[in-house]
Amino acid sequence: AASNSAGDTWAVAEVFNTDAPVVVLRGVRGDAIPSTGWRGFASIIYPFIDPVAEAADKFYAVIVGPVPAGLTLNDDGSFEWSSLAVGFHRFNFQIYKNEVAYGPVRINEAECKAA
Repeated sequence: AASNSAGDTWAVAEVFNTDAPVVVLRGVRGDAIPSTGWRGFASIIYPFIDPVAEAADKFYAVIVGPVPAGLTLNDDGSFEWSSLAVGFHRFNFQIYKNEVAYGPVRINEAECKAA
């Protein structure tokens, strides 16, 4: 604290460089990765992480290779299909943890049966 001749005191604040870049990691916190989702499927990330031990880490998944028609993949690893023909459907994906590839490229395969 500092004071003047009148006896007033005030706090002295340090001024920091405000031009420094702020790093914001892409992804969703580990404790927010969904264990269930579209048609009951868990996030494709969920089976490969520990949502307690990795709670504060940021995760996301991306498709590697061709994107199947009608597939929407969200950063939290949840996904849905806008149209899905009867049969097996697969896609390759990579998980990222704190912007770094996390494990190998993985395969998701789902079977769609006739109603």
